[in-house]
Amino acid sequence: MNDFQKRLATITYIIDREKKIGKTALTKILFVTQERFNVPLKYNFSLYLYGPYTAEISSEIAYLDCSGLICNKAELINNYIAYDLTTIDNITANVYGENRDFIEEYKNVINNVVDYMSGMPVKELELVATLVFAWSRFFKEKNKVVKKVQEIKPHFAQKEITEKFDELLQKDFLTA
Repeated sequence: MNDFQKRLATITYIIDREKKIGKTALTKILFVTQERFNVPLKYNFSLYLYGPYTAEISSEIAYLDCSGLICNKAELINNYIAYDLTTIDNITANVYGENRDFIEEYKNVINNVVDYMSGMPVKELELVATLVFAWSRFFKEKNKVVKKVQEIKPHFAQKEITEKFDELLQKDFLTA
């Protein structure tokens, strides 16, 4: 199984599990799954407007949508385009079903991340993913991570960043 198949399997597994998920939430979940819990998806994330991002995920969503394996519905909400990803009956299950060994190996980790992050508002997803990014790419020290995130994302208050940092540490989402 190649990396592309692993990623499609992971994406379709998460969408099928959730039945409906936003594109931003999916992106941040995949980032944390890879970056913190070492699921070998091999995405190349960089910091972007709403935290870590890679165009690879958008391309894979488009591929799955054009292949008729998922439904990618765009909706204008408060002058922003929101994307809802949904499954198409049992078709999606077949994609990850063919890659069942990979999904089974990482299922608990994926479920843990989805359970924690699914349903979070976009702003909170941005903060969580940016904290994990700063922790994994820059520092392993609370004060430095909080300061770095505040530099990167000045619209978050220091108290908000610190509280989310502590929550992530308690939930084992930040570990050396």
